[in-house]
Amino acid sequence: MTDRLDSVTHSVNYLSDIISSLSIGLLVIDEHGQVRMANPAFRTMAGFPAEGETGDHLLGMRLATLFEKVSGTNEELALTRAESLETTLNQPDGKVLPVMLVSTPLPESGPVKVAVCTVIDLSEQKRAQAHVRAGRERIESLVQHLHEIQETERSRIARDLHDDLGAILTALRNGLVRLASLAGAGASDLVELADKANISVDRVIRNLWPQMLDHFGLGGALEVLATEFETTHGIATVCNLDIGNKKLNRKVELALYRTSQEALTNIAKHAHASNACVSLVQTGLETVLEVSDDGRGFAKRNRQKRGGGYGLLGMRQRIAAVNGELSVETGVNGSRIVVKVPPSSQRGDVFAENVADALEA
Repeated sequence: MTDRLDSVTHSVNYLSDIISSLSIGLLVIDEHGQVRMANPAFRTMAGFPAEGETGDHLLGMRLATLFEKVSGTNEELALTRAESLETTLNQPDGKVLPVMLVSTPLPESGPVKVAVCTVIDLSEQKRAQAHVRAGRERIESLVQHLHEIQETERSRIARDLHDDLGAILTALRNGLVRLASLAGAGASDLVELADKANISVDRVIRNLWPQMLDHFGLGGALEVLATEFETTHGIATVCNLDIGNKKLNRKVELALYRTSQEALTNIAKHAHASNACVSLVQTGLETVLEVSDDGRGFAKRNRQKRGGGYGLLGMRQRIAAVNGELSVETGVNGSRIVVKVPPSSQRGDVFAENVADALEA
């Protein structure tokens, strides 16, 4: 009998040493949700003194008092089934510590129900997440700034083309017209080439800065874009517009236009499509843009173009800059890019207005 008692005592002491050496917090609660035992790791985590020292009020405290989001219901569940909860631990000095609380009920072996609760400190994980989130926000801010610089530079190049090269081509054409009147039909071909050069320069200027946005709004600009896309690439393109008389934020309009432009460019390059569709509707307060085709899906395109996808990434970044969402639906019958933009504030419009004004100056 003495040997068995010594064996039990040894086992209890051994188990106690294991519990004390754990680096994660460990609690035992009774059927009333009160703390019966706490290991040193939890006491350190919670800011309580060692067991038996002055000021030790941990034993007997309710689980709901120690942790946020814990109620009497949680305490009851802890005694009947395994539960996990991400919460915060209330420390005596008023501070809170993010933790993961996992409770496991023990089989009933006596008159009192008990549960073992492990407590994992999440503060390092939360700091790492906050660091990653801050880094992502800085990158998104940088990308947005680069997009603004890009649009400003595009408008400058468009203005230079219009003012300098456009003027030169116009003067050249007028000179060729006069020459054709003297030289006869031989110079008519040169006049035709000058007209084509002017048309090409105008198209480049429109691509660099879509003045249609300023003159006709997003709907008119998309109609022109779809018509030019059909003419240039021979892909039948339908433009469905249902936005009523509502005027969109100019920054949002530019983001949606550039997204449509890039999506159609991708269709022309990779989809092998016969038909395309650009749709712009307003559902309630939400603006929805869809660009679809009946060509090859993205999966097949991506298999043949490893390391690509920068166009899609650029579209996502542009839409994210106006607090929108972009999704891709793809299959054997084609692909569809769907953009949803919520009501946007006027914050950020100054940029678009300054660029438009500089172009028209």
